[in-house]
Amino acid sequence: MQKLCNELNNVYYDYSAYSNLICLYGFCREFGFKEPPISTIPELFELPKDCYHFASKHGNNKYAKNFLAQNYRNGTGGAKADNQKVFYWAKESAALGFTSGQYNLGYCYMKGIGVAPSSILAFYWFQEAAKVHNSMAEYHVGLCYQNGYGTAADRLKATYWFRRSASHDDALAQYVLAVWYRKGNGVNRDVHSAIWFVMHAVRNEQRNADYVLKNTGHLLKDIFH
Repeated sequence: MQKLCNELNNVYYDYSAYSNLICLYGFCREFGFKEPPISTIPELFELPKDCYHFASKHGNNKYAKNFLAQNYRNGTGGAKADNQKVFYWAKESAALGFTSGQYNLGYCYMKGIGVAPSSILAFYWFQEAAKVHNSMAEYHVGLCYQNGYGTAADRLKATYWFRRSASHDDALAQYVLAVWYRKGNGVNRDVHSAIWFVMHAVRNEQRNADYVLKNTGHLLKDIFH
């Protein structure tokens, strides 16, 4: 990394101007996309996390900071799993107003990842991320209202946030609404709506495939019983 820094200094590159490009380079390397052409020395970025660290340090890049949180959480991108670093980088990204960083910070507080659990702070950060239509955050705000986690339980608000998350194609929110419409929990019982939501949950199940597919089969049997 120092060699690259020296190289950039020699050609008078502006670190912050290139942070997005270097972050993108790391993203492409991590997920197997075609790498963007950069005129520096890409061989020095051996691992995606190296790119993200560079972009975070020299460009204060909110995307790179969030990618680092994910890398340290999952042990990917050349990083070793480290809960303390997950929390640190999620907090750094959230402080820059990045919604995914805010959601990840809320999740850290919810699960006690690198920090003491706090339902109040988890709910706060989920709300912050949900303000700008982060579907996972919207789903978790719904969960908080459903279970009285970090806020007073409120079935109407839970329904509102599950609906909002479902409208942004979150499969878990769609599955929850399918169950609620089937059983009449917090909503009027409506088999047609239950079928609509369960089918959309299956279509959008990529992020939570195991859970949704495992349970939708049982729900469909119950609906058509």
